[in-house]
Amino acid sequence: MRGFLLGAVYPPAMPDQEAAVVLAELAQRNLAERIAANPYPGRGIVAGRLAGGDWLMLYWIMGRSANSRNRRFAVEPNGVLRTAALRPEELEDPTNVIYRAMCELPAAGRGAGPEALAANPEVFITTNGDHTDTLAEILSTGGTVQDALDVREREDDPPHYTPRIAAVLDQRGAPHGVPQQLSFAIIRASQADPQTSDRILWRLPPPPERYGYCIHTYATDGNPLPPFQSDPYLVPLAGAPREIATAYWNSLDQDNRIALAAKQIRPREQSIIVLQGSGA
Repeated sequence: MRGFLLGAVYPPAMPDQEAAVVLAELAQRNLAERIAANPYPGRGIVAGRLAGGDWLMLYWIMGRSANSRNRRFAVEPNGVLRTAALRPEELEDPTNVIYRAMCELPAAGRGAGPEALAANPEVFITTNGDHTDTLAEILSTGGTVQDALDVREREDDPPHYTPRIAAVLDQRGAPHGVPQQLSFAIIRASQADPQTSDRILWRLPPPPERYGYCIHTYATDGNPLPPFQSDPYLVPLAGAPREIATAYWNSLDQDNRIALAAKQIRPREQSIIVLQGSGA
């Protein structure tokens, strides 16, 4: 299934200046109402463009249980971000909490070794679980994001059945100035039968500079936790990467936030900023 963002994101038939004001107000309202005023959006992803055209991918984790809160982010070589146990001796169950959250794939025709990846990665993946590895494996062997969705289910954690979310920026074969392919996806329990999964894929145009799209696992707090049900929505990405990371970190509920990472994607150079609790 494919979804599309329509008039609310790109208002039609408006003068450029008026449309810009509407866009900015929409993005700021989404940040204020859907994230800052939300006690529990859960795990979240933002992907968009900075001023100047560089891409930025944000990922945050939140938690209510002791096992979920016993986590931190660890940055590894070649653009990898992992979750790790804050206190390994207290980790009860690594399932769904320890995984590779961000990774990169090398340019086509360069092989798959560390040197090829460092030379020029072209595919950037961010997810909230071990389906990062599923996407990396399938995309690196000629498959599609939809192919990866088809072989996975929502998390098996009743009664919540946490959705699996993902964002993939695919720059393979895109010459300078040609829009890159941006995909968002969610696998969530079907409302008709939670033993089955809805698989939804959005193919989105690159957002304007200083904006991104956002998706998260839950609509808000609850028991069971209600899954995210809308399209990816527009949010602001104004400022330098650390300023943006700090703004989103400060927007997350202080009682439930755990860690946040921001990856800046530039030609032949990527960097990751991590913010997390004082105990990490």
